[in-house]
Amino acid sequence: IRVPRDPEAMTRLALILSLVAAFACSGSAFVPKAPTPALSREVKLHGWLDKAFANEEISTPDRTASGLSGGPPKPSVEVTICGKKTQAIPGQRMRDLVTSARAPIKFDCGDGKCGTCESLVNGRKTRLCKFAVPKKGPVKIERLR
Repeated sequence: IRVPRDPEAMTRLALILSLVAAFACSGSAFVPKAPTPALSREVKLHGWLDKAFANEEISTPDRTASGLSGGPPKPSVEVTICGKKTQAIPGQRMRDLVTSARAPIKFDCGDGKCGTCESLVNGRKTRLCKFAVPKKGPVKIERLR
């Protein structure tokens, strides 16, 4: 270490060294503190919105709601897209199903005009951008081009 000869620089160096020594000697300077337990909080009431959901039972969720387990099972159709088997809901857009399966089928216009998405669905030529999953399966989709 090169020692500066300037008195001002010597003062700065002494201050830095004393700070380093102070932190190094006190063991608690760099040790993380344990988290404090969360205190019980009371909800503050503000007036007009306090009783907005008073008639709702929030502790028990509605199991028939969409996306929650335990609800009635939705009908599904087995769809095979270029060899990949998936499950689909009747009426679901075939374009969404094909893109989620990462099948090598392109979609350009989305209106059924260009024909780039034309594929074989159960042996028939169909433009997938305008096609929905039928109510009964199984459905087999093969790439035409």
